[in-house]
Amino acid sequence: MSTAEQTSNKATVRRFQDAINTGDPELISKTVDAAEVADRPAGLATGPPAGRVPDLGGPQVRTATSPLRGYLHAVGRRWPVLPVRLPGATLAGYRHGGHLAPDRAVGRRTWEEFLADQLGRPRPAGADPTTAEGRA
Repeated sequence: MSTAEQTSNKATVRRFQDAINTGDPELISKTVDAAEVADRPAGLATGPPAGRVPDLGGPQVRTATSPLRGYLHAVGRRWPVLPVRLPGATLAGYRHGGHLAPDRAVGRRTWEEFLADQLGRPRPAGADPTTAEGRA
């Protein structure tokens, strides 16, 4: 394959990746801001021995496609998001929320707040980084 053909193929793949985004719409998670995750072990390391500590969960239960749709909306892009159901017993457990920490919504920063901060835009209405009010 010539260099020109390789360059053309790479450009085609990039366009295809930009045009079609996939995700399992039933796969759920409670995303936690990286800074909040980093604070957790730092606090545990400087404190007394804690043994098994409670799980850490984010402020919202989200589907796998939800952050992608939120990002596309925030940047004003209208790309299709195609649902692709991922197979397997482990992922079935994730779809049913077996990995979530429902009683441990420790994280406070939502995906929308993260996007607003990253894009230099105003935070969404009602976004108060000091409370978890109204969040699951």
